[in-house]
Amino acid sequence: MRTGKGKIMTRHDMIERVGLQYITENIEGGEYSYIQEAGSRENLEKAVGHKVEHFKLDIRFEDENVVILIETKRKFIDSDIKQLKEYLKEEHALHTGKKVICILANTSDDKIRVWKSFIDDEHLLKNETVLDNMEHYKSLFYFNRQNDREKVLKNTYALNETLHKKDIDERLRSQFVGTALLYIRDVLKRLGINAITSETRLQLRKYWQCLTEKQIRSGIEETLTNLLDGSDNKSLKIELLQKNVLNDQKVKKLKVEDWIDILDEIVGNIYKYINTDSSEGQDILNLFFIAFNKYTGKADKNQAFTPDHITNFMCRVTGVDRTKRIFDGLVVLALFWFRQWFWRSLIAIISTLLTLKRKRCVKRLQRNIFMELRLKKRLSVFQRQIC
Repeated sequence: MRTGKGKIMTRHDMIERVGLQYITENIEGGEYSYIQEAGSRENLEKAVGHKVEHFKLDIRFEDENVVILIETKRKFIDSDIKQLKEYLKEEHALHTGKKVICILANTSDDKIRVWKSFIDDEHLLKNETVLDNMEHYKSLFYFNRQNDREKVLKNTYALNETLHKKDIDERLRSQFVGTALLYIRDVLKRLGINAITSETRLQLRKYWQCLTEKQIRSGIEETLTNLLDGSDNKSLKIELLQKNVLNDQKVKKLKVEDWIDILDEIVGNIYKYINTDSSEGQDILNLFFIAFNKYTGKADKNQAFTPDHITNFMCRVTGVDRTKRIFDGLVVLALFWFRQWFWRSLIAIISTLLTLKRKRCVKRLQRNIFMELRLKKRLSVFQRQIC
């Protein structure tokens, strides 16, 4: 499972995280020997063209044409990069055509360093700070999207301002953006677009320019309909989508140019920097919706989803899968008790304040009466002295 910041990451944790089914080992201890793979040291040195110093890689994973090489250290240093480079060269020599991810990983904490294809500064993936699964590393080759939390959060405010200018009601903005993200992903897949660049953004704009407003809305509905295939209450969910978003009068008033401006901004400023196939990407998407809802003044009560790696972990802990039904009777009850606690606490605070105020008033009154009595007593003594 995903380790937390600063937690120890064992070899077992790494294998479980990337995927036990993808591990390839050819010697005892679960390591991978390139001499064993080549048949002999002589064969390996002939393949790489020089004498080899390091040939036992700690962990190797393979799925289709993607390979992940992990070299573990208690606390890696820059000089360890040379050893990993040697493994990469041996990998290329024996398995030509493979796409390779190289990782240096600490066992004393969860720090990692990741390179794609080559080990140099240009191919260092600075945003890859958490060990992820095989599907995520495969996606780095098939779709050029890098997680960038800072850019997403920075662009969130600008997107909300755009929707405000287009007169999209605050109460449905979060749902509107959520459906747009799913629609964009579907369009990219159908058009075979594997990277967000200035050229592909222009291609998308030209694609949407050929559609009418109604066709764009129909495309969004079709995307959601296909995604909900096999879902319980599918027709009801589609009906709610139409009622809450697509059939909203302000959404129906959007012109093609408005749709293009909105969709292009989501593609270039949000979607480009979130890889939802990774755990980190889902965390960023969750943060995006949390931040986005703050800008709407909480008019949109839509809640962001819980990332897959969290739900998967909870399912493993509780032994729950998709065949189980869970009754969570405390969901509404918890809200009820919170409200009760809130109001009782508020009443208690007000009562305490009133009591303190009342006590102060009583003390002040007592002090005034005492002072008045003392004054009268002194006045009486003074009068007797005069007489």
